[in-house]
Amino acid sequence: MSKIQQVANNTRILAAKAPNFMRSVQEAALKLTHAAELIAMTRESGLANSVEATRSGIDPIMNNIAYFQKNAKSFADNLASGEESSSGSSSTDTAGVHGVFSEVKENGDTVITRIDPKTGNELRWYMNKNGQVYKAEATIRKKSDEGRTSAESRLTREVGNRTRGEYYDDGGHIFAAMFAGSNGEINLVPQDFHVNRAAYLEREKAIQRLLDEGHPVKITIDLEYKGDSTRPDAFIYGYESEKDGRPLTDVTYIENGEF
Repeated sequence: MSKIQQVANNTRILAAKAPNFMRSVQEAALKLTHAAELIAMTRESGLANSVEATRSGIDPIMNNIAYFQKNAKSFADNLASGEESSSGSSSTDTAGVHGVFSEVKENGDTVITRIDPKTGNELRWYMNKNGQVYKAEATIRKKSDEGRTSAESRLTREVGNRTRGEYYDDGGHIFAAMFAGSNGEINLVPQDFHVNRAAYLEREKAIQRLLDEGHPVKITIDLEYKGDSTRPDAFIYGYESEKDGRPLTDVTYIENGEF
């Protein structure tokens, strides 16, 4: 193996480890946020400010790691053009103010993961080669105060309008904004007006009540399609939590068009 190939391989190895680095930094930021919140309850305001300042300094580190990963891959590919990764998969992480979006591609499918640094909520979407999000999972520890950005609101209308000629659709959030904030198109699908504002909303309100009582909730949503349409035919909306010391589980089949 030539020295150039060795450099390319070593660069690839570092790039492949970047997502783990970023997740570790993300976890450290979350722990520091919790520490600052606890310290703020005491009279040690100076220490709380110091911890918060440390946490704020983590964001540039994450951006730098993401920048390294993106450019390291290009650098390695340029050094050894034509070499294919033996794993058959690729990974890309993008850091931003709303946390890390990690994108992994394998066997034609795409898995996108987001960890919200402020709430600790973990979100995951599974998308096939036809662009259909066929499954979504989340662990929601607390409600998000991130809200819906203006860009997200425009995109919501755009997704709903794509099928308005045949259906009376909204751009429906797979995970409600009150749980996950703004996540872009990966979290939006054409959803019947009545479903979005009734059957689906009922599940979200039930989860909201659990969160308000301090109970984390795990959500699993399976989306069913006909053919290669990107408008789901149905949702299998399941969630699990714990209340009064007892497990709580709910699974509901929602047709995308039922009243």
